[in-house]
Amino acid sequence: MSIADMPQHATSGQFFKSIWRRASAPDAVLGAGTLIYLVIGSLFLIHTGQNPLVVLTAVTQAFSFAAKLAGHVLPVWLLVSGVAIVAFLRPVRRHLTSRWVPSMAAVVYCSVFTCMFSSVKVNMPEVMPFWADDVLTRLDVALHFGHTPHDLLGALSGLDTTGLATFYLNSWILPATFFPVLLVACDPDPQRRRQFILLWMAAWVLIGNVAAVAFLSYGPIFADLFPGGLEEAHAGALALVEREDAGRLLAVKTRLWAAYSGEAGVVGSGISAFPSVHISMATVFGLYIYRLGRDLSRRLLSAPVARSLPILSAVLGAVCVLIYGVLSVYLGWHYAVDGYASVLIMVGLYRVMVTARGPVADKWSASGRVAVAAPMR
Repeated sequence: MSIADMPQHATSGQFFKSIWRRASAPDAVLGAGTLIYLVIGSLFLIHTGQNPLVVLTAVTQAFSFAAKLAGHVLPVWLLVSGVAIVAFLRPVRRHLTSRWVPSMAAVVYCSVFTCMFSSVKVNMPEVMPFWADDVLTRLDVALHFGHTPHDLLGALSGLDTTGLATFYLNSWILPATFFPVLLVACDPDPQRRRQFILLWMAAWVLIGNVAAVAFLSYGPIFADLFPGGLEEAHAGALALVEREDAGRLLAVKTRLWAAYSGEAGVVGSGISAFPSVHISMATVFGLYIYRLGRDLSRRLLSAPVARSLPILSAVLGAVCVLIYGVLSVYLGWHYAVDGYASVLIMVGLYRVMVTARGPVADKWSASGRVAVAAPMR
């Protein structure tokens, strides 16, 4: 039967399904999401009196910064890529050979997306004053038995503060910025790629812009620099910054404050605490680790290993979130409730994505299962 002989409703239905599949393909989602965010972010910058073209300058600065930082964290990326290749041997090898161009496009998309995020974040105080710190401080104390959460982490005081700050910042920034590149380059499952690209964008935009501007706050580390900054409540976090071994922490605080006060422009600057993009992105990493373990377990013939792998991957994912959550509080960047809210929101979004079902989603899920099962034949 030719297309001309097909019923009109069938032809229209297939046409719209084809358009939907193309628009919701993982690579298209990243590109379309970047374009939409670029337009909305530009309108926001114009509203605050800024020139949207500043994003182009930020992108060029970000590339040089990323190249310098890559030298420090490249071994970690190689380890992650190696684990992915071993876990999905044949599918990943076939996938890599066909993903060079989409991967390079993803690098550009991610760079533009995160630079626009930084530009929007810097200008959030133009539309909303910092108002939520007193509420967040009281909530933290109420939830932690009358103590600020930082004071409950005294066991970490014997560790080198600069080392902790360096790990907290450097181990996060490249994966957080270019996580979709890893997905596009290495993950052979289109449904999983699409879901985690959407989660990645949600962590930046919903957490880092929408929720952050609604609950604009500066965090314990800046309590001594803002009027009415609750210095006494956060004396422990402020004392940590002044320690002799906290040079890196103090330097980052100083640069962010200089950018906020207009003394200097800094790539990736902007002050906001609640909720936490850092913890949101760590939650995305943790969920992805869990998802890889769960999906891999369904391909294994060994029942004991298949049963234990999802548990192990869930534990590893939770540890990832816990490490960044604890450090974010101990180093003074965040209130504990910042992390709690971020984890709940991201896990909730993930559950919505994996449980949402419809005719098109069912077909995608079925095709994903076939692709995963094929290497076992």
